[in-house]
Amino acid sequence: MNIRTALIRLARVSATTAALTLLTAATTTAAHTASTPNDPAPEGTVFVDAASLSTDELRGLDQPIPYAEYAGSHGSKSVARQAAADPDPGDQQDLRQQCANHAAQAKTATGWIKSRFESCQKRPFDLVLRDIRGTTTLGRLKFDQWVLGFAYDGSRRVDYVASIENIWVQPIPSEDATKWRLGQHFRHSINASDSDPDPKVTAPQTEARDELLGVWDSKPHWTLTYTAPDKGALYDQGNQQRVLSTVSMDLSASSPNAAPFTGGGSVYNSSVRYDYAERSRASSRARSSPRPVWNS
Repeated sequence: MNIRTALIRLARVSATTAALTLLTAATTTAAHTASTPNDPAPEGTVFVDAASLSTDELRGLDQPIPYAEYAGSHGSKSVARQAAADPDPGDQQDLRQQCANHAAQAKTATGWIKSRFESCQKRPFDLVLRDIRGTTTLGRLKFDQWVLGFAYDGSRRVDYVASIENIWVQPIPSEDATKWRLGQHFRHSINASDSDPDPKVTAPQTEARDELLGVWDSKPHWTLTYTAPDKGALYDQGNQQRVLSTVSMDLSASSPNAAPFTGGGSVYNSSVRYDYAERSRASSRARSSPRPVWNS
């Protein structure tokens, strides 16, 4: 974390807070169709996890190349890559570096929980496009999925910086990887039974992004912000405005020649608790924020 951001966070004295907490959930299967309704995918081919295939089935698919190199050789124009925006780029870089040191935890569905205010997922994917009978392999697609989570002491807000990066492809000559698509589809829910009365979460206007590989390669990052309404201090009434919410994300992969990938359900799960910390009667400063709820 850079010094400027650290000083800003230490200076906050308001009583609201949102905390990132660990969620353990069973993975479900979900599929999302590519956003090309006029180009429906036939049922004859599918994207599958490379780990599910034998060595013989992967033979000849051991030389993927970076997507930009592939696109350049196929006449696609390269686009200047997008720099990450909010939250603070310095915070993002710090978290990424620390996340790399916790790779085993970072690639799980919940990611690595650094603290109640920061979490990170770096999850590698290795997919193979093949026909449903297993007789023909059409190509291989490898990439890293990132989700950086930031909560803030003093604000009932959580930001997720999501991205798809480091894309490598190896299609057969008759397959065009510039037409392959990837999607990140977020959704949220509220645990009303464990929340205080009238729990609400405001989701971002856009919770899904489904793009061609070339768009992800040039603009890998996007940010989603979830907030819980702040009704002011109600702790004197026994109401800490607790809202327990879950944010999940499904991954999709598709091609005009393939049915959508069906193994990408709930590849990311984040449990968030918004609450309102009580102020000390002897001071105008906020009391320490409540600890996050670690679900097992």
